Amino acid sequence: MFINPRFEFSLGDDDANRSLALTIDGNLAYFSAGDANAFFLSPTFGVRWYLGIGSGGIVLSQAVGTGFVTLTLPGSLAFDIALGPLHIIPEVKWDPTLFFAGDTGGVLIFFSGGASILVEI
Repeated sequence: MFINPRFEFSLGDDDANRSLALTIDGNLAYFSAGDANAFFLSPTFGVRWYLGIGSGGIVLSQAVGTGFVTLTLPGSLAFDIALGPLHIIPEVKWDPTLFFAGDTGGVLIFFSGGASILVEI
């Protein structure tokens, strides 16, 4: 099970000028496999750039985070479809991950697509 609380702090001086924001993603997870159970925390901190187009816009984000013996650099390119306080955001994501585990360390790069539904409060 994954829970991803996301917070954004605008770097603009008012709500009409929110093109650049600092982001914090919680990335909380609970894994269960047989007798093995573990909570996992992998917070990320980043920047989100927003280019408004009509009632929506293009969103580019890049972050850096860690979890145990990893360093992650998640980012995405998305399009915000704004419907009042509801936002539907289809996106393409990349997630390079560096593993530091002795001789078995390495790099994995995941690419994925998906959509988020956000409610502006």
